[in-house]
Amino acid sequence: MKKMISGFYVTDKFGTFYKLSEKGNVVTATGINDARVFTQEEIEKHIGKRKKLRMYNLIDTYDFVEAPITEDNTQREDKKPINDMFNVNWETTLSHLNYMSSNIEGYRSSLNMRLSDIDQEICDVMHYLEFEDLDESALIDVSKMLKKMRQNRREIKDEMDRANAMCSTFLTDDFQLKLQQSISMIEKMKMRKYTPRKLEGLFKTDIISSMS
Repeated sequence: MKKMISGFYVTDKFGTFYKLSEKGNVVTATGINDARVFTQEEIEKHIGKRKKLRMYNLIDTYDFVEAPITEDNTQREDKKPINDMFNVNWETTLSHLNYMSSNIEGYRSSLNMRLSDIDQEICDVMHYLEFEDLDESALIDVSKMLKKMRQNRREIKDEMDRANAMCSTFLTDDFQLKLQQSISMIEKMKMRKYTPRKLEGLFKTDIISSMS
């Protein structure tokens, strides 16, 4: 089991975990085992406060129950036997897909807001360079700031491309309709009732719920 460290995992609305790149940028992780445990100071430094932090979820490490890491379960999705599908929780799966489908436009809107924020910050820095008489040391500091902003902007743009790809190829209006139909069909299954054909006296009641 991964050693538990006090801090927070950072995720988004879709459960994607995040980490820090070698350059100190917040980037997506492949999963919980690849994610970084952020301290409160790192969250404020690398993600920010208030408006920017609203785009993420913080999970206290002590509230997160993690499964043991073994060679078998690290590749379980690729090697999962088809008969294990019998244990799939279809309601949970559909609920997650419905949440993604229902909130994808809000997520894309939040990405546009983040892009607008970073573009305005870059604009401020460019005008700062234009209007201020900076010495060599200050110019170096500003250039580093500008580079980090541009890197952050690239990450936002890449995430926007991924979200747009999901909307155009997967989370379409047709998918949303079929998803609602599937949820409705499963809900109706809970209301099924069985009426005995011949052996009425076999049952304590005339109608047995959730039977076919």
